[in-house]
Amino acid sequence: MAEGGRAQRETDRSIRLMTLLLTPVFIIHGLLVMVGVVPSANYVNPLVTIAILALWMVVGLYHFFAPFKSRGDILARFILFQSLALATILFITGFFQPFVISLVLLFVSAHLYFGYRGFTLSLLTVLIAAAVDTAIRFAGQPEILPLNMMASVAILVLAIITISVLATQETRRRALAKSQKLERLQYDRILTIINNMSDATFSTDSHGKVQLYNAACLNLLDTNASLKGKQISELFTLSTADNKEVQLYDLLKEASRTTRRDDLRHVYADGEQVRLEITFAPIKSTYGLLKKSRQESGYIVIARDVTKQKSLEEERDEFISVVSHELRTPITIVEGTLSNLQLLMEKDRQADEKVLQSTIKTAHDQVIYLAKMVNDLSTLSRAERGVADEPERGPAAVVAFLEMLMPLRLRALWALHVTSHLKDETLVSLLEDSSEHLRAWAIQLLAEDKNLSEAVRKKFVLMAKKDKSPLVRLYLASAMQRLTVKQRVPVLKGLLGHAEDADDQNLPLMYWYAAEAVVAADKVAAVQLLAACKIPKVRQFITRRMATGRDAGKKE
Repeated sequence: MAEGGRAQRETDRSIRLMTLLLTPVFIIHGLLVMVGVVPSANYVNPLVTIAILALWMVVGLYHFFAPFKSRGDILARFILFQSLALATILFITGFFQPFVISLVLLFVSAHLYFGYRGFTLSLLTVLIAAAVDTAIRFAGQPEILPLNMMASVAILVLAIITISVLATQETRRRALAKSQKLERLQYDRILTIINNMSDATFSTDSHGKVQLYNAACLNLLDTNASLKGKQISELFTLSTADNKEVQLYDLLKEASRTTRRDDLRHVYADGEQVRLEITFAPIKSTYGLLKKSRQESGYIVIARDVTKQKSLEEERDEFISVVSHELRTPITIVEGTLSNLQLLMEKDRQADEKVLQSTIKTAHDQVIYLAKMVNDLSTLSRAERGVADEPERGPAAVVAFLEMLMPLRLRALWALHVTSHLKDETLVSLLEDSSEHLRAWAIQLLAEDKNLSEAVRKKFVLMAKKDKSPLVRLYLASAMQRLTVKQRVPVLKGLLGHAEDADDQNLPLMYWYAAEAVVAADKVAAVQLLAACKIPKVRQFITRRMATGRDAGKKE
């Protein structure tokens, strides 16, 4: 709106200047014709001349000093000016005088206010007046025809040229205005993005003086003062880990590409230090073929407070070091104990039972100790993340340790089993182990005894519903082969409710092999399994077997 008002004021001033130029031209030329200095066949008498010239003076002064009130007021003034101009030409000077070219100023004014329509009407009016003057005077002055035609053509050509130039300038002006508007829009967009960034972002000129910055910069520097125009090196008091002072602007000047430094410290006025990660890059103004043509017009700097992150990384490294040291000893003991046990069993089948028991107990105690330590670490990790009740895996270090420990735990489990020292209580506890392999083998070993306790069967039912491991569900399906039909039903209901197993290559068939005997023996139980089943292939097998009594898994 402000730009539009300014453009209108500039147009009004231009029109007044045109009036200031046009009015004296008509008045002076009319006076020269009146005193006989300039000959004119159109001159009528002094009274008409004086009246027209007086009107020129009054209208010109009014137009120059009086502001425009409305669009109708502007139109009335243009009509009055054109009427006076045509009256001057028809009754005083004639059309073939050189000064007639000044009518182009009227055309330009009409174009500025009313566009091409105003320009066309003004030009047409002058040409019609020229035609009327020619028709009136042609009988007594036939030589006036070529003169008026030449004047009309000159006016027409000059008017077209002038308007073309003005149109070109207007097009350029509009293009420039549009470009400036788009540039401003892009600037505002970039400024919005920068202001919404969580990292402190600076834009500097080639001398390192801040031009743009966001609110995060004020938070990082702990200030409310304006940063614009300040040298960026003055804003940061940087040093390395060995207390070597660093000037940020020196780093900017040395950078030829995007560079990142995470070893810098910033010291506040009160002595407090923060560790910063600073990313900076030069802004290239030109990209010529020659290296000389590349000039840095400024720099972009992004600073981030990484004090907490660095502290956590250091604590993590220290933690891993301590855990590795604490776990190395029991792992070595377990490895050596199991190796000795294996050697005793291979070399001496009649080895002393007490020796075997002692060896196995040592390995077992160390494995329990390791498992407890890992579980404690995993619990601590989940508690720190606020998900202590969720059975999630621990951090990467814990996961890696579990993977390293797994072969030892499985070997210990099998050694206890083959030596008949593995108790059901231990296997039941392993059903809740974080390792899917240990849970699966616990199911396998418990199911070897077909007389499962009620507590174990309830545990199987719960695992069938909630255990997320496909491996565990596979071992549960396999274990169903050793249970009675009645005992299989609640477990199968849980297994068949896992729709995610539909695309597995093995699980649907394993579920059906376990369910087949149930479907064949108990129609009520078959209906219950069908209702609980979310696996299309198994539903198809159950339905066919109920309908035909044949094995749905075999071709007819």
